[in-house]
Amino acid sequence: MVKLGILVFILLIFFSLFKGLFFLVKEGGGTSHGTLKALTWRVGLTAALFIFVFVAGSLGWIQPHGL
Repeated sequence: MVKLGILVFILLIFFSLFKGLFFLVKEGGGTSHGTLKALTWRVGLTAALFIFVFVAGSLGWIQPHGL
């Protein structure tokens, strides 16, 4: 279940990234409100994913493996 949550986070991050790219190309510059909003969401989702993985590891929901 935790792996599914991580996958959903990653898919949302990619969606936000491509949404920002769409606004960047559509409006012809990096100063548009849509680009800023999409990339702000991407940064927020990435931070939330990092915190989620850290908490899940601390609670024992996921186990690190040796490489």
